[in-house]
Amino acid sequence: MATAIILLLLPVSWSVGHAMTMPGGGSMSQRLAEWARDHYLGPVVTFGEWLTYQPPKVGGKPSFALTGPSAATPKKLHKVVTYPPPQQLTSMAGKPLAGEGAWRVLDTAHGQPAIYGTYLRPSSVYTSYVAGIVSMNQKLVRFELRPGVEDPGPGNWHAMSYIPAGQRQGLLATFNSGFKISSSGGGFFLNGVTRGLLTPGVASLVYYRDGHIAIGNWDGAVRMT
Repeated sequence: MATAIILLLLPVSWSVGHAMTMPGGGSMSQRLAEWARDHYLGPVVTFGEWLTYQPPKVGGKPSFALTGPSAATPKKLHKVVTYPPPQQLTSMAGKPLAGEGAWRVLDTAHGQPAIYGTYLRPSSVYTSYVAGIVSMNQKLVRFELRPGVEDPGPGNWHAMSYIPAGQRQGLLATFNSGFKISSSGGGFFLNGVTRGLLTPGVASLVYYRDGHIAIGNWDGAVRMT
């Protein structure tokens, strides 16, 4: 009986250990919750979250200033800025705080602002919470799709899950998809290989070989070309 239990626990221990140590962000509890959901223990995680749920704070101010520094000083920019920032955003929390909704340069390309960023409070009730927003100029940057280590996971993608150290010159930013295939009900396609389902009508982020991206409903505004 003891031998059977040990044999059962060995693969479980290896799987949990792999989830705890694999590359990526997240606390230990978040990683453990993700592992549990991926192994049919979602109801257990949901029940635990229900027991420990703490409602968001009502009112108050953010714990940090929204006037973050610009990554590029005027000296680093061309005298004539061809690509000005987008229109200033209006705070949804009422009277804006200093710097809220105002764009600042996060990075440049060829002396021109390539990425602008700002902070915005998305609620007039939970006013201490802040969302970070970026605007990337597709005339100055190119986008490249990479498969995730865990999601979509290993496959014949003809692309590595990371950018090799020797190819990072000029790299301005990285970001993940935000949703797991198993929970979003969508799919992932790269170099002729699909994981999940490319569902008509679903909002999709599409990368093109020339380096630009588009967002739209699948098989409507965007489609396989």
